[in-house]
Formats: sequence, structure tokens, C-alpha cells
Amino acid sequence: MGSLSSGRHPTEDAKGLTYRYPALDIRSWRKEQLEAVGNHYRLDWLYRDAVVGTVEIEIKPNRLVLSDCCFGSTDLWAGESLEINLSWTACHFGGARPWFTCPVPGCGRRAGLLYLSGVFACRHCHKLAYRSQRQAEYQRAIDRTQRLRRKLGWPAGILTPCGNRPKGMHEATFRKLVAKHNACWLEALGHWSARLGVLDSHLRYAVKLSGNTPADRNR
Repeated sequence: MGSLSSGRHPTEDAKGLTYRYPALDIRSWRKEQLEAVGNHYRLDWLYRDAVVGTVEIEIKPNRLVLSDCCFGSTDLWAGESLEINLSWTACHFGGARPWFTCPVPGCGRRAGLLYLSGVFACRHCHKLAYRSQRQAEYQRAIDRTQRLRRKLGWPAGILTPCGNRPKGMHEATFRKLVAKHNACWLEALGHWSARLGVLDSHLRYAVKLSGNTPADRNR
């Protein structure tokens, strides 16, 4: 069985990024799949529509058994298997949410994703960072604004004019998203103007000329 020291293992001073590692994502599993004791699945990792890795998964009571894990041309576990326990937390509106329990001895964290670097383990055990943690503060603010614009069905771009309430979206939901968008929008512009050395008055003038004033349009 592999250990945390086998394979690619970034140090604390040079953390790897989560998106570069193959992962098990429990959010993509239906509850019925996790409760179907005895069922077998094969998970394929794809890159540009080509299979680059596989792992066999067997459902046991409140746990998964992983075997025959291969990535590239490497058989990572040499015929051995790994058990990953599952835990469940109650949801506010009924039902329960499943989690992986990190299999690294001494950890046991609940995790929605386990990353493969020699073995499957949580982000903390593999010392991985999210891509957003490497971004500058102004870029994170811009990305938050863009995500909210996508939810609202508005065109991308923080200087692009805002749209109207999407068809089928409740008024209360729309107002809530717009309020979040406006806060992120102002934060992004503040960081952007500071980064570019633009005076606030000049920036406000440029924004007004563009017709993009969400804080005013949605009062």
C-alpha cells in the first residue's frame, strides 16, 4: 500500500494546487449509489476525452473499498486495496449528506473530496492549496463578481452593463443576488483602481460613461 511519502508530494513551503490532482468527489455520487451495498463501479479520470486513470470501487456498509488503482502507466497499489469510511450529517431540510472520512491515520477529517498522490487523502494531509489561494485579492473579487453575474444570467465583465431579472427567478432571490453582486463589484473596482493607480473620481466617471452602475440601477 502506498504512503503519503510516495508519489508526488508537495512540501508545506511549495503547496501543490488541488486542480492538478485526480480526486474522488462524493458530491457527484447519488445517495442511492452509496447505499447500494455490494455494487461495483469503475471510476475513470479523463484528460481531453482520453482515460488517464482508473480505480475500482466496491460499496460496503458505510464504507468504500478501492482497488486496482492505476494512473498513467503506473499501478499505484500493486493489487492491494484501500478502505474509506463514510459519514453522514443531517441536512436542514431533511435527509443526510455523505462525506468521506480521510483514511490517513491520525486525521479522520470529513471531506467532500479526496485527492490522489500516492494514496487518497484530504487536501490538508496532502498539503494542497486551492487555485484561488494563489490569486491576488483583486482577482478573487473579480472572480466572485463574475460567478454572481453567471447566476444572474448577465454578460461577463465587471464593466459590462447589467441585465434584468432572469425569467423564472423569484424577485427575492434576484434582489439578494444583486445585493451580493453589487458588494463584490464595488470591492473588485476598489482593488482594481488601487492596483492601477486610478483615482476614484476618474473611475466613477468611466463607469458612468459605460452605463454599468448596478448599485444605482437596482435601488
